Amino acid sequence: MGILRIDRLVKSFTTADSVNEVIAVDNLDITVEEGEFLVLLGPSGCGKSTTLRCIAGLETPTSGSIRLDETNITDNSPQQRDMAMVFQDFALYPHMTAAENMSFGLKMTTDLSEEERTSRVHEAATIMDIEGILDKKPAQVSGGQKQRIALGRAIVRDPEVFLMDEPLSNLDAKLRAQMRTEIQRLHRKLGVTTIYVTHDQTEAMTMSDRIAVMNNGELQQIGTPDYVYHHPVNQFVAGFLGEPSMNFLAVRLSETDGQYVLTDDDDDPTFAYPIDESIVQGCDLTIGQRLTVGVRPEDISVADDEGTNNHMQTAMLDVVEPMGSDDFLYLLVGQNSWTARVDEDLNLTEGEQIAYFFEESNLHLFADDGTTLKSAGLGEDAFHIGSDHEITVEATQSADSQA
Repeated sequence: MGILRIDRLVKSFTTADSVNEVIAVDNLDITVEEGEFLVLLGPSGCGKSTTLRCIAGLETPTSGSIRLDETNITDNSPQQRDMAMVFQDFALYPHMTAAENMSFGLKMTTDLSEEERTSRVHEAATIMDIEGILDKKPAQVSGGQKQRIALGRAIVRDPEVFLMDEPLSNLDAKLRAQMRTEIQRLHRKLGVTTIYVTHDQTEAMTMSDRIAVMNNGELQQIGTPDYVYHHPVNQFVAGFLGEPSMNFLAVRLSETDGQYVLTDDDDDPTFAYPIDESIVQGCDLTIGQRLTVGVRPEDISVADDEGTNNHMQTAMLDVVEPMGSDDFLYLLVGQNSWTARVDEDLNLTEGEQIAYFFEESNLHLFADDGTTLKSAGLGEDAFHIGSDHEITVEATQSADSQA
């Protein structure tokens, strides 16, 4: 197992006209601890796969360094890096059997005997539960079995680091869920340092020890799934994590008779949310300041006839989307459509006006540049996002990436 250090990594490409330059990875700093499962998460084009290819040696960095333990491997060939990569499209040789596909890398890069290679293949096949298909070719097996063969091919290498580039994206939803569990079980058994690239935040939340969120080639935040979800450093991270995603609304801070209120920007505001003075002080807010409110769908509650709440709001219920165990409600809030995730037994009617609320502790506030001013909670942590807290020391904030 190895510790991987990525230091100020930059990767740029020249466009077809040889005039413009595209920066795919911009000054990236990440340390992946020994035995850790780190997920690189972000939208298409954010630089996560390019980062993985630089780590694997398939791309040459423009600048910066990559170290495995104490060895600088920046200029090493892929064969010299002691890493095994699992690709999105399985990358299996169609004319070879599963066993031959799994052993081919060993045959080409090691001096192991045929008996030793066969032994490793059978050990990996046992781990991946594919002993019964070792004599079959890729066209004769299912998508899930192909992915198991690809994982088995990586296992037989006994590498310092596993690199996985969206390995489940070509599988159907049920099989993806099954293979997520398989990969977690595999990592727990082998304990190999793993870097996993995906745009699927469900995979990132359920599989990782830490998530590194990227956008426009830059690292936005790195931390445990729970911390990044509840304490995003900026509006991009807040909106990217969560399904359904966080609701946002542009507001201004006003004050009436000593009460601070967040109101939407409409001439006739439909959203007026009172906040405590401690939030105003904790965020260092000023009257008239433009802000963005954020609230997660699961934090919104529909009010019943018997209860009242200081934070009660009203909105028109546009659409009800039954999901079985719960319902998604689409509410018209100001000029925005908000989603609320509620119990399925509320029996609400589309087109009616409903009352809803969310607690002040669940309120997120973002500055004009997208930087988080307040995250979940009301304690000190809620107002010190991206500080020297142990799991967010590598968080970065970039106003340019908030669009």
